[in-house]
Formats: sequence, C-alpha cells, structure tokens
Amino acid sequence: MILVFGIIFLIFLIFFFDWTISSEKEIFKEKIRSLIVFLSFLLAILFLVFGLYYFSTFFISLALWFFKRKVFFDFLIGLFKKKKYSKIKISEAYEILGVDQNTSIDLIIKAHKELIIKVHPDKGGSSYLSARINEARDIIMADRINKGEKVE
Repeated sequence: MILVFGIIFLIFLIFFFDWTISSEKEIFKEKIRSLIVFLSFLLAILFLVFGLYYFSTFFISLALWFFKRKVFFDFLIGLFKKKKYSKIKISEAYEILGVDQNTSIDLIIKAHKELIIKVHPDKGGSSYLSARINEARDIIMADRINKGEKVE
C-alpha cells in the first residue's frame, strides 16, 4: 500500500516539476531543475546502496532527463541526421562563383553577393543553391587565408 502511494506521489512530483520548469521564469526554472537532479541522484544512490536497483534506475533516468534533456535529444538527432550535401572541392567552389583562381578577394566577394541576391530564398530562389554559394565562398576564403592573403 505504501509502495502504491509512493509511486503516485512520485508521478505527482514529476508532473509538478515538469510544469514548474515549463514556466516563464528562467532563474526559478534552473533552481528547480538543479533541485530535481540533485534529489534524483541522491535517491538513486540510496536505492543502489540498499539493493533496490529498479528504483535507482528510475531516479537516474529522471535526473538525466531533467539535467540534459535538450542536449541529449540534440545529440540523438545529430546521429541520425543526414548531410544534405558533401563538402565541395576548391576548383568547384571557383566554378560556382564564376571566378578565376587568380581573382582578387574583392571581386570574389562581389561575385558572391551578386549570386546570393539572385538565388536567395527570400527572393523566391533556392535554399540549396544559396547554401552551396555560401559554402563555396567560405572554402575560397579559408583557402586564401591559409595561403597568407589578407581578407578584409
């Protein structure tokens, strides 16, 4: 009977703390989250000491959930996320911007701006092409910096 009331109380606490964490006050949210994590780890250790492994697993999971739920889920999503395109070669980057390898940095920046204005998604263009153009510019600029040129 006490076990049933304990489980109901724990469920109530979980919903209460989840509700308070979803409130608007940032400082209060952080303090409550820290309190939940601390108490959960403390209870998990106590249950481990007394040999109640099922309960300790629950409290460790609860602590991890409140401690880093966003970071944890971002990590999991990152594992299964496919890249949209692969990194392009330096010669292809020059072709995308329509400039020669001997072109000055100012002309490369000018060519980049002109292309982005034409294909920007806000102007009805393609987000894929915009990303490729930006990536081409970044690769060329990184190459130029590695060669010792000054980029303003």
